[in-house]
Amino acid sequence: RTMGRISRGAVLAVGALIIVTTVVAAAPTPGALAQGSALAAYPTSFSDVAEAVSWGRVDSRIPGDLARNGHIEVIVVGAGDATLARSLGSGQAETAESLTAEFAGRKSLLAALPGIEVVDPLPVLNATLVRVESASALVGLANSPAVSSVAFNESFERQTAESSLVVRAPQATARGYGGAGTYVGVIDSGADYRKADLGNCTAPGVPAATCRVAVLTPDFSTVGGNGGTPYDDGLLDDAVGHGTNVASIVAKIAPLTKLIVADVFGPDGAFKADILRANQYFINLKSSGVPIRAVNFSLGSTSFYTDSSNAACDGSAFGMTQLLSAGILPVVASGNAANDGRAIFAGIASPACVSGVVSVGATYDANVGGLRWGASPGCVDSPTLVDKIACFSQFGPNLTMLAPGALITAGDLTLGGTSQSAPHVAGAIAVLASAVPSATVSQLRTAVATSSINIFDSRAGRSFPRLDIPSSIDALQGGIPNALTADSFDHPVVLAGASGSFLGIPSGLTYQGGEFAHGLRNGGRTTWFRWMATSNGQVSFSTVGSAFDTAMSMYTGATLGALREVAADDDSASTGMAAMVGPVQVVAGTTYQVGVNCGDDLGASACGNISMSWSFASSTNPPANDAIAAAIVLTGPTGSISGSNAFASKQSTEPDTVVGAPASRSIWFRIPARSRQPLTLSTAGSNFDSVLVVYGGADPSSLVLLGSHDDVGPTTNGFDVTSRLTVSSLSEGQSYWIAVDSQFDETGTAVLAWDFQSGAAPQAPGAVPGTRSGAPQATSSGVPGPRLPAPGRPIVSIS
Repeated sequence: RTMGRISRGAVLAVGALIIVTTVVAAAPTPGALAQGSALAAYPTSFSDVAEAVSWGRVDSRIPGDLARNGHIEVIVVGAGDATLARSLGSGQAETAESLTAEFAGRKSLLAALPGIEVVDPLPVLNATLVRVESASALVGLANSPAVSSVAFNESFERQTAESSLVVRAPQATARGYGGAGTYVGVIDSGADYRKADLGNCTAPGVPAATCRVAVLTPDFSTVGGNGGTPYDDGLLDDAVGHGTNVASIVAKIAPLTKLIVADVFGPDGAFKADILRANQYFINLKSSGVPIRAVNFSLGSTSFYTDSSNAACDGSAFGMTQLLSAGILPVVASGNAANDGRAIFAGIASPACVSGVVSVGATYDANVGGLRWGASPGCVDSPTLVDKIACFSQFGPNLTMLAPGALITAGDLTLGGTSQSAPHVAGAIAVLASAVPSATVSQLRTAVATSSINIFDSRAGRSFPRLDIPSSIDALQGGIPNALTADSFDHPVVLAGASGSFLGIPSGLTYQGGEFAHGLRNGGRTTWFRWMATSNGQVSFSTVGSAFDTAMSMYTGATLGALREVAADDDSASTGMAAMVGPVQVVAGTTYQVGVNCGDDLGASACGNISMSWSFASSTNPPANDAIAAAIVLTGPTGSISGSNAFASKQSTEPDTVVGAPASRSIWFRIPARSRQPLTLSTAGSNFDSVLVVYGGADPSSLVLLGSHDDVGPTTNGFDVTSRLTVSSLSEGQSYWIAVDSQFDETGTAVLAWDFQSGAAPQAPGAVPGTRSGAPQATSSGVPGPRLPAPGRPIVSIS
């Protein structure tokens, strides 16, 4: 299903290397079917092979294929052997020559079995490709003490620059880390090294100064897979362009690494034995001193595995364990079958599910318009935007990370799929290895998944790190943190999509110097989230369901020093100890930062898991009471009312100023005086910085300012930005006009309460606000100092 050149809006086939079937690895202990067992005495018919299958020694697909074809090629994994099990990366590594010699006895043992032909020994992988001629030969093979399991020689299909900027590869290159002194293997469909992205080579390694393809390996591809013959597509060397695209992505991310490219794809796909041959080739090169740090596998199955312990995810059977032992980190595409347009399927493909590999899912690197992937109905992404997870990208608890994969132009082709995500990571590993040449496989794996961007996947109910190369370099050079959290402004959880919800993100562990106490709370600890509006409209965020008392603020701005608060809440009237901001008016293309606090001034209050939900509405309609003439009439001696001021605006008949600042987002109410008792008004419970103004007058054209207020001010818990005032000496029967506004253009849910029975002291008309100070700073102990108001927002003294 290789995708060729595409145009926006086209129906796309996801470029994917897909295993058609699944591996079943050995389950019983070695020797469970030793010579003399009951199986050896059975008649040799196909039905008798079921016994070997039931023991887990034989892949369940082999008997059927043998019956159809009369012969079959299978992969024999050797029984446990202390000599052959030596780690190639342990310091007591065996040479390829010594391993081959030690393997000769096993090869002879297998060759002596009736109906068995040894096709290709793979000593480094402790495996052998053999041809089986009959059911009796298969029974004998399964019965051999030299055999641990007999695996199906399965067929693979293909899993198929903004991305370089998204993962910040140029910044790494500018720091002097471009993959110099490293090699990356690419197991795919070959590569046409003549392409500009690969250095316009005239031959592998020529010209030496520019050619990126150091070696084009022997062609490992075969025809058929059942007694198949070597295959050569006759092209230089990529019949479909997939491998060229993948190799070119590695080259773009790591501009100084060298590529070793293996072609494993014949006309029927890539068989497992073909891939094992390539793995052995790379291990042998590494043992001879070639500094290969990663091998890219843009291939996977159409199956779904959520547990790395599944037999189909056996690292030894795939040669992944041996690569890791040799100091080579496998990078594998997670698969492209998560969504067929009818249902969503959890789990990643094999061999991405193998423990220890880096499994990679796909995100977008730009807004490329609406796209439909796969055959109709297919899954649809509309709109697309940077860091949105592609609908086809397979996911699960054993997924390592995300990287750009849609749409990627490289090697003169534009393709999309997790196949395009994996080589971004393979290239990044080369960059990391050039930054810290002594880094181990384990350190490289941890570092490459250390990112300043964590993207929440609503399908999985958790977030995954998205490749960010400078973050990974910093982690590797700094010793690598024990765990990633959304603890600082630079490590947010990215919320993708118009709406979603999840529970389980741990609350912040520290207070970052220079950040605010969100929700106007004194101090505390912070967890950061990031969300981008794809169109104009209104968004709301809520922490209802969190395991602790939360406070929250929403900002615009790209850095801590440039943040501007647009909404804030702590213990809102509608949510109790949870926080809710919105509906906030948002602008298409704008990124919004959301900080959630736990803890008090000393950071001592209980913190826990955050429940975060968000919802977006594309409505840009102004509220019904936006205009003075449409003011909502309030009745009764006491009461409260709430409503949004999103997309409210100042009308031409509206007064020019509100508490010293221009009117901006006012919504209007009117209340007839019931008696001459004082009228007390409050915006307590509103989730933005509200301003309260009261006018007298017979109609909107004759308004007279009676009182105004902005910010109750400092409290024991923080700083109260809601407003309160009392108007006395009312004239019974006269109407009074009330505006709820925000002098800093903030929007959200306004709450207005009224009470004709309160005796509170009146607020002086026309109160002028004072000045609120700057953001709090952390003390030397890391505990925040006293809560100070957010920057640029005035305060008043309440008379």
